[in-house]
Amino acid sequence: MKSQIKKIAREIFYFLAKNYSVEKIDVCIVYDHNEERKYISFPEMKRIKYFPFPSKISEEPIIKGKNIYIFEAKEDCRVIVRIAVKEFKKDSINLFKILTHLFYSLVIYTDFLEKSEALGYELVNVIPQDSPSEALIWAMKTSVELTGGDAGSITVYDKVRGKMTFPYFYKMPPELTRFEIEFGKGLSSEIVQSKKGYIINDYQNYPNRIDVFVKAGVKSIVGAPVVYGDNIYGAIGVFSLKEKKRFLSSDLTFVEAVGRVAGAILYKISLEKEITLEAREHIDKVFFYENLISLITSEILTPLRLILGFTSLLKEDFEAMKGESLSKYIDAIHSSASKLENNIQCLTDCIRTITIWEPVAPVDTKQLFENLSRVVEKTYPFVVVHLKDPDKFPTLPARGSHMRFVFNQIFRYLARFQDYKGKISVSNFKKKGVEGFIFEAKGKSIPKRDAELFIVRSCVDTYLGSVFWESKKGTNRIVVNIRTYE
Repeated sequence: MKSQIKKIAREIFYFLAKNYSVEKIDVCIVYDHNEERKYISFPEMKRIKYFPFPSKISEEPIIKGKNIYIFEAKEDCRVIVRIAVKEFKKDSINLFKILTHLFYSLVIYTDFLEKSEALGYELVNVIPQDSPSEALIWAMKTSVELTGGDAGSITVYDKVRGKMTFPYFYKMPPELTRFEIEFGKGLSSEIVQSKKGYIINDYQNYPNRIDVFVKAGVKSIVGAPVVYGDNIYGAIGVFSLKEKKRFLSSDLTFVEAVGRVAGAILYKISLEKEITLEAREHIDKVFFYENLISLITSEILTPLRLILGFTSLLKEDFEAMKGESLSKYIDAIHSSASKLENNIQCLTDCIRTITIWEPVAPVDTKQLFENLSRVVEKTYPFVVVHLKDPDKFPTLPARGSHMRFVFNQIFRYLARFQDYKGKISVSNFKKKGVEGFIFEAKGKSIPKRDAELFIVRSCVDTYLGSVFWESKKGTNRIVVNIRTYE
């Protein structure tokens, strides 16, 4: 999505450059609540430190030399656009005024996507924490940081006693921690009753305010329900304490997402057992499929277009080409076609794996690796797989198809980068909450960016744990960490 937005920005810029002699476009957004400023330069939409603009704000465009300044007031901010032109055309002003809102929208939407991506990476870390309390505090920390608040808390609804309790908090004033109120009082009760989120940007005038919150300096709140399925456990809130902040609808979106994660964690606590893998998958699947779509567009279409381009050149000028030149084109086509074949095969294997539902069951990793080793050695006769202390390999609860796909793909991948008569060694290590497997092989260095490994990583991050790889001194090393929830 971010790449598509940047593509739109580039197309608009090039249109203006061609037809209206535009050389540069800079955008500044000044937020009203704290005078924070964000400077963006087009067409690449990169952050810049600063650009000067007139101190006097005017509804009409200001023209200074070859710079045109356009101002626009929004609900919670002011937008200043500086457009540098080679030569000024009067008929361009109205168009520039119209495009000011579009530039602002592109910046805001990109910022929203970046925060969503950051939220996704943070949420991946929430559930596997050592204890539910740590996970909930991590969730609140994520909410506070992404929304620009000062503190956060999770309120739990005690149905038996008719109370709202505040057992989990992050950077809250002491007087707002670990106390109770009657159900029905305060914003958290409203959230539980309505099962929807709220933004209160003027808490001191909020009808259902709590006096102790006002005295503690609470100025604004964004709150959302803590839910899991049909169960509602309470509310999560982010507070503005130091200065008045206007929370936005995008902030509520982030807090609602974290509220669903917190609900999954409280569900785990209420049942006194480990959280189900389904809860984890529910959080990550959106990001997983988004990664796959991105890989399809970038890593499959790119080599395909190269093949089409090279074949078009060959077709146009085949007779005039010399042998050496012709050989280079054919080598390039063959290389791109091979990469395309590997990427498509990996992607189809991955999709086939994740679309077949399979219950969680014990997987004997020793037997799994022995079976995969035989397949790899048969497919790549020059490769030998060595399992170090296989009798110590654990039996893990998992979906076997996901594990088979990941490990088989790693074997195949390392085999393709092997030296002749190479060896792939596999070893196991343990640490708290994780069973790790290390794959090592001598050979050509693994590319820093490769579609196959990114597909594998997406599958591991979603269903198993985490994976990383490195190449040093001719040795390729891939490490897979599998969550055990011990």
